[in-house]
Amino acid sequence: MPNRVIVAGVGMIAFAKPGASESYDVMGAKAALKALENAGLSQADVQQAVVGYVYGDSTCGQAAIYRIGMTGIPIVNVNNNCSTGSSALFLARQLVESGLVDCVMALGFEQMRPGALVQHWNDRPSPFARFDEICDGLLAGQDAPMEAERFLIKDFEIQEASEFAFTTFKRLMYYTCDKPDKFLPEVTEALTAFEDQSMTQAAQIEARATRLFTSKADPMATDELTDYSTRNAGEALRLGKALLGSIEARHRLLYGYRAPTGTAMSGYGHPDGIAVDCRPQHH
Repeated sequence: MPNRVIVAGVGMIAFAKPGASESYDVMGAKAALKALENAGLSQADVQQAVVGYVYGDSTCGQAAIYRIGMTGIPIVNVNNNCSTGSSALFLARQLVESGLVDCVMALGFEQMRPGALVQHWNDRPSPFARFDEICDGLLAGQDAPMEAERFLIKDFEIQEASEFAFTTFKRLMYYTCDKPDKFLPEVTEALTAFEDQSMTQAAQIEARATRLFTSKADPMATDELTDYSTRNAGEALRLGKALLGSIEARHRLLYGYRAPTGTAMSGYGHPDGIAVDCRPQHH
């Protein structure tokens, strides 16, 4: 039978705006040390590491892990776009579940540049080329920008209109980053308090689930963990909505609408390196 896998500890550092953070290796090392401390383990207990990031050269994972110790363990680097973090965690789980090792560290970090996302490798086929062709076919006859093709396909309008955490916290991030001196302290205070509360509750839930697993009551243990995860996710979304509503209203009242003043365009960027212009056009 596969080995049972648990998350023994977690660690996270504060987010920062691109250009304002520490280097990726420092951020990664700090998060890794927090996770080890939370688990009550040392680097010597870790037998393998799976490290996820998108923006960086090969073996950035080694640079981060080596800051906390060079123990000779295998370190695998993962780049899978938006699923990079979950891919790293999935691979770490597989390693333990297979019985190959007992302790794996899944680590993730991202040191990004200010400005819109762009494609950096314009001298070779884009990995999105086939996907873009499909989007072009779905929007045949419509002269739509690249981002509209990817996210505004008519068949998925209702799904795109649905409320979900990514949109809520992305909007909250934008308002907060626009006036960080005004809004960042209260956002940090609220999210830190929620995280602290979640960590306390998670420890209690984990203890109950462990007792149930030990008693061979696996379905009850699974229900316990699933119910907590669902409830906590809902509470997080409600907190995000409350913060967003309050900050959005005050931002508009205090600062009004601010139109773009520069020449940079919004969007991920054209495959040829030309940014997509999403601004209204007047003829």
